Amino acid sequence: MPKNPATGSSRRPSGRRLFFALDFDAEFKSAVHILARSLPVIAGRLMPPENYHMTLRFLGQVAEHGIDEIVEAVQVPEIQPFSLHFGHIGIFGKHKVLFLEPDSVPEALLQLVTSLNRDLRRLHHIVKPARKTFRPHITLYRDCEFVDAMDSRVDLEVRVRGFYLMESRPIKSGVYYTPVADWPLAKPSLKAQILGQYPT
Repeated sequence: MPKNPATGSSRRPSGRRLFFALDFDAEFKSAVHILARSLPVIAGRLMPPENYHMTLRFLGQVAEHGIDEIVEAVQVPEIQPFSLHFGHIGIFGKHKVLFLEPDSVPEALLQLVTSLNRDLRRLHHIVKPARKTFRPHITLYRDCEFVDAMDSRVDLEVRVRGFYLMESRPIKSGVYYTPVADWPLAKPSLKAQILGQYPT
């Protein structure tokens, strides 16, 4: 997980800006950052490697008293850890966002997002309905200008073993994402825990 940089004091909106996401190990984030730096980008804001993540569900500003309810409402679906293969660079042209996306979406990932949305529907007094259709991606650049001849094919893979409730915190250089809670996939049996056997 990323380390928290020093922050200056600043006014913040009421509550905490939260989202559910997949976070990734340092090795994968480093590989993504090397890829991002190699792209023929003319201008843009390169995301720092510690901020690479995949948003599963954006929540927005959540009052402090509602966070415990969110954490308690989430049930881990019965899915095993799974692999994500990223094979394409995509562009949200209107927002000038360059992103990395999987060449196919595993059924386990769709089940995870569906399960999250179902759990959160019970918290309509805390969480607003999802405004966007889920499109899995990792943002690489914002406010991006790039050459038209860019090769969009890539080859990166990562293992997903859990998911996180994350907070977006403002810092002098932009934003910093920090975990609030986490849920491993496929909780091991009591016997497996005693023997130190965990899903891979």
